[in-house]
Amino acid sequence: MNSLNILLLVLTLLFSSPSHATMDPDSIYDSFLQCRNLSSDVVYSSTANTSAYTTVLQAKRKSDYVQTVIPESGITSIFNKLVELGRVGFVFNPYGGKMYEIAADATPFPHRAGNLYKIQYSVNWNDPDPELEANYLNQSRVMYEFMTPFVSKNPRGAFLNYRDLDIGVMSGDGKNSYSEGEVYGEKYFMGNFERLVKIKTAVDPDNFFRNEQSIPTLAGKTSGKSRKMK
Repeated sequence: MNSLNILLLVLTLLFSSPSHATMDPDSIYDSFLQCRNLSSDVVYSSTANTSAYTTVLQAKRKSDYVQTVIPESGITSIFNKLVELGRVGFVFNPYGGKMYEIAADATPFPHRAGNLYKIQYSVNWNDPDPELEANYLNQSRVMYEFMTPFVSKNPRGAFLNYRDLDIGVMSGDGKNSYSEGEVYGEKYFMGNFERLVKIKTAVDPDNFFRNEQSIPTLAGKTSGKSRKMK
C-alpha cells in the first residue's frame, strides 16, 4: 500500500468513525501507523520524521465501553492505578447524540445506544529493548484487567480500529476459525457477528482471505478446493 492510499484510507476511517469528532492529531497519527502495520499487534514505525513527530514509535492499543456511570470513588481508583503503572495513556471518547439514533444492527459497528463512552488504553515507547516492551505491554493488560468492574460485560465490547490480539486470535490455517473467531468477533461486532459470519462463508467459504482477527467461516461449508496462504 503506497503512502497516498494509506492517507486516503486514514481519512476515510477518520471521517466515517463514530468518534471522529473527538480525534486529535495523535489519534490520526496512530491510525496512520496502524494502517502501515496491519499484521502486528504492536505498531512499529522507523520513518516518523515530521515537524510534529521525530521519533521511532512503538505502540499498543486496547479498548473498552462504559455503559453505567463510574462513581467518584471509581474514578479516583482508576487515576491512582494509572499513576501506579506509570506508562498507560487513558482516554474517554464520549458517545451519544447521532450515535444513539442509529440502530445497533444498521451497520457492522454495533456500539450505539446504551454506551456512554469508549475507553482507549494506549502505550507508546521508543526503546527497542524487549524487556521494556514486555513491561509496557503488561502495563496495558494490567490496566485493562483493573477496569473490569467498570465496563461492559457479556460480552465485553471492544473497538475494532484498536487492533488488540489479547482478546483472541484466529490461528494456523483457519480450520477452527469459527470457534476462535467467536471469541473476539462478539466483542467487536456484538449481535452483528453471526450475520457477518454468514456473509463471509457465502463469499469466501474456504476462508482464504484471513488474518489474526478476520471474520471466520462456518464449519463444513467449504467449496472443496484446497488453497494455501503464501
